[in-house]
This record gives sequence, C-alpha cells and structure tokens, in this order.
Amino acid sequence: MKDILPPEFKGILQTDAYAAYGSFAKNRPEVTMAGCMAHARRKFYQAREQKPGVANFILCHIAALYRVESSLRKQKASPVLREAARAAASRPILDRLERALTILKPRFLPQSNMGKAIAYALSIWPSLQVYLTAGRVEIDNITSSRMPSGLPP
Repeated sequence: MKDILPPEFKGILQTDAYAAYGSFAKNRPEVTMAGCMAHARRKFYQAREQKPGVANFILCHIAALYRVESSLRKQKASPVLREAARAAASRPILDRLERALTILKPRFLPQSNMGKAIAYALSIWPSLQVYLTAGRVEIDNITSSRMPSGLPP
C-alpha cells in the first residue's frame, strides 16, 4: 500500500472490498473507507439467473440511487447540495435496501450467487453509505480506473 498511499494518509479512501485496503485503514481512525456500489451491484447482476425477481428488485433500488447521482451530475451540484439531495432521496432507498437484504439473507444458501451477493453487500454496508454524508465522494469508484481515490476529510 505504501506505493499507492503514504502511511500518513488521512481522509476518505474509496475502494472495492479488496482486503489490502481494509488492512491499511485498520486501527486508523483518521481513514474512512468508502465502498463502491458498482461492485455490490455487479454481484446482484450475476445472481439474476438464479433468482431474477429478487435480483431485479435489488437492482431497481440501486438504479434509483444512480438516477439521483445522474441528476446531481447534470446540475453540477456542489458537495453541500449533493449531501442534502442524498439525505432526502438516497438515504431512504438505502434504508429500504438494507432492510430487504437483511430479511432476504437467511433465505439463500451462503454459497449461492444470491447468498454471496447479499453477504458481500451487508459486509460492506457502512462503507456503501459514506457517500451520503460526504458530498465529494462518488457512489462508486469505477471512473477512477481501478485505483482508489483518496479524498481529504
């Protein structure tokens, strides 16, 4: 990790759930991990063949989150406006999605594609919510060319 980020890094680190990033942030309260919704979405997309109804329900919620982000980008919204819009529009969607995933989790075998998708999303849930209250953080890190995007606090 030293080649990517200096040891004294402080701020928000947006990544997928690759363990090396979590290890870097472990025991560093000055580092906040922000998750990548696109990585979580991909797992549900892969589970569509197994349970299309459930997968589509989840994917529709995620699509609604991306519509909010698209609107904010079109408006060239400031970080403050992004936080406010996300609090009003995105937080309720994420809250519903978390409740649904928690209810659905015991209905799927852990090794099934849907079981893996749900377990993955719930295991990184706090990091998937960071963007709600950090207006400079994106919903995902896909545009960062597969590199973590470090943002100051």
